[in-house]
Amino acid sequence: MATRPRLSLHPGTATDVSDRIVHLRAPNADEWTYGGTNTWLLAGMTGRCMVVDPGVADHDHLGAVQLVAQQRGWIITAIALTHDHEDHSDGARELAASAACPIIARSNVFADVLLEDGLDLTVFGVDARSLLTPGHSDDSVCFDVSGTHLLTGDTLLGGHSSGVYGDYGDYLRSLERLVALTAGHTVTGLPGHGSVIDDTSTAALQVLAIRRQRAQDVRDAIAEHPSMTAGELAAQLYPSAIRFHLPSATQMVVGIACHLLKVDHDASSALRAAYRRLSAERVEGM
Repeated sequence: MATRPRLSLHPGTATDVSDRIVHLRAPNADEWTYGGTNTWLLAGMTGRCMVVDPGVADHDHLGAVQLVAQQRGWIITAIALTHDHEDHSDGARELAASAACPIIARSNVFADVLLEDGLDLTVFGVDARSLLTPGHSDDSVCFDVSGTHLLTGDTLLGGHSSGVYGDYGDYLRSLERLVALTAGHTVTGLPGHGSVIDDTSTAALQVLAIRRQRAQDVRDAIAEHPSMTAGELAAQLYPSAIRFHLPSATQMVVGIACHLLKVDHDASSALRAAYRRLSAERVEGM
């Protein structure tokens, strides 16, 4: 049995996940990034490679990415983003300019090439295709690499929980898609943060069950306390959330209320009114 590579905890240090996939960790560790953003280099048979999620605009990190490619004889032909949150995208323009290559993304803010679902990336020299997986953000994308590895961005993290800042129903459907894609065979997950995921199908199933239960928990809490604000409900549902994360937890409650308003057809008129009120709340700090 192959030994799972242990990703480096140290920025600037490269880890070979396979002979054509290399990992570096961006130097942006904080409460949100779980040790830093994972940057991935994907190479094809022709010596061309794509850099996924360069992370921060840090000269040393971006230089290390280029050095890794150079040492392996790879030419960087594209910078790809799983989504445009700053911890994944801030270094994209600088690296693209240095490598004289385009940015490919779902985000209109960054994309030189706008990703569509199922886009064949062999034009960039990589045996991969894009999968639109909105939910964590509206522009979230995963990359299926040769059917053996799946770059999951922040849709599915390695050993951590991801926020849902897009549509909650979209996020559930995206997880369902990852389950269907990987069912019946072992696919290694390469996430935006955290460790390598040994079995993507099992991990996605587990997160899907947790997220469905979370929606039920929010429904039960709203039914019991229909006049509570989203912040009050978040404090009750996420008692371990430190003050720094409370806006994110509150946004989760708002997002689930929006989702329930669409799908909870058995809700009473009073419960639906509470969903509407919570859906309209603005979350400070988000």
